[in-house]
Amino acid sequence: MIKRHIVRKRDLFLHLMASGRRNPIILSIIASEMYFRGRIDRLFEYFAWLLMSIIHPERATHITLGIAQIEVSKWIFFGNVRAFRPSLKAVLYFTDPLANYDICDAYLNSNSANYKTSFNQIARYYNGAPRTYYIFVLKQCYEYFLTIETSKIFVKTGS
Repeated sequence: MIKRHIVRKRDLFLHLMASGRRNPIILSIIASEMYFRGRIDRLFEYFAWLLMSIIHPERATHITLGIAQIEVSKWIFFGNVRAFRPSLKAVLYFTDPLANYDICDAYLNSNSANYKTSFNQIARYYNGAPRTYYIFVLKQCYEYFLTIETSKIFVKTGS
């Protein structure tokens, strides 16, 4: 089931890998986040960000956005988004796979002790808590990215 999810997103992962972004941990986090949050969910999050930025701007910085599901405050902290206010340019940036990989990498490297220890520590740092099913999905994605040959996994079949 998780392998199928990654294969369905093969164009995105092929794009990341072709650009030299091949860290299996980061690819696994992105795959896991995409597994748990689909396009419709992310679309609602962009609308929520817009509304929250009007109603309660400070709380709007704590909404997680993008494929990698990073808090707006982290996008700002790492210099990738300059303002708290939503804009089309920011939304396009949040949907860019390369930007998501890079922000995820920067975020994990800001706490490198947890980055390289265990899946529990990665989940704790990335999500705030080591949830069992999240860790299971993360491990499955990681093992898949470690064992695949990129030239074979992303070959389109049929159509």
